[in-house]
Order: sequence, then C-alpha cells, then structure tokens
Amino acid sequence: MITVHGRTRAQGFSGSARLEPIAAVRAALPASIPVIGNGDVKDVAAYRRMKSETGCDGVMIGRGAMGNPWLFRSLVALGKVSRSRAAVAGRAPPGLAPSRRPGGRAQPPEDARARAAQTLAWYSRGLRGGSHLRQRTFTTTDPSALLGIGEAFFAALAAASTDGARPTRPPPRPRC
Repeated sequence: MITVHGRTRAQGFSGSARLEPIAAVRAALPASIPVIGNGDVKDVAAYRRMKSETGCDGVMIGRGAMGNPWLFRSLVALGKVSRSRAAVAGRAPPGLAPSRRPGGRAQPPEDARARAAQTLAWYSRGLRGGSHLRQRTFTTTDPSALLGIGEAFFAALAAASTDGARPTRPPPRPRC
C-alpha cells in the first residue's frame, strides 16, 4: 500500500493539496497495490472529489477531522466507510481523554487544562454556540470542569443533529 499526500514538504500546512500527483501514482501502479489519497479532506464533498479525481483506493483523513469530528459519521451514513473504521477514527480526542502523557506519567494540571481547552476550541470551530464555549473554556481553570463543559456542549449538539451532518444549531446554554 502507498499513501500519497497532495502537498509538498515545502508547502507544509499551507496552500491546497494537489490531486494530480495522487492520480499519477494511482495510474502508474498495478491495481494490486492500493493507493491511499491524503490532503484537504474536511467534508464529504472533499472525500468524493479525492476519490473521483484520483481513482485512489482509499482516503486518509487527518487534520480535517479535527475541525469536523462528525465527518466519519457522515461517511458511515453514506456507506463510504465501515462503522468499525469510523469508530476507531471517531474516538474521544486526546485532549478530552484522561490526562496522561506517553509512558504513563500524569500531565501537570495546567498542561491538561490547556490541552482540553485547545481540543474544545478545535472541535467547536464553526459551530453555533462555539464562540460561547471557547470563551468559557479559556476562562475555566479546572480540567475536570472543562471535560464537563465539553461533554454537555457536544451532547446537546448530538441530540440536535439527526442526519449525521455537522450540527449547526446552538445547544442550550448551561445556567451557571
């Protein structure tokens, strides 16, 4: 299997991924070697574009999922990926999981708070009510309280969303 990213090393995270190099690799290799396309897949339309314009066998989704964790649920609903693959990909983000460093050492509370706040900011970007959530997260000092705030926000969004798409209605604001 070969994975091809549509950006050069010099581009880093800037610019747009080019699909032509991915398509060229797919065309040059025998069908027995799977080619996975990667780059700028942030929604279902980008997924479809990657598949149709490159002919790749699979699509790798990276940073695009950070701003749209519902992408995997949307792809499952369309029958594009299996539930088991989406379940692995859609696990709780590291900032919302118990605060542990690699090697089993606990993170200092400030590191855990900062990581949780950063993750909540990423995941709430572009959602109604997200600005209010980010204001609350960056003024909350207790990591456990952040987890509760985040879980309540996203539970309300999940309840408001019935079609698997990225929720847009604001959740009810908790009374403080």
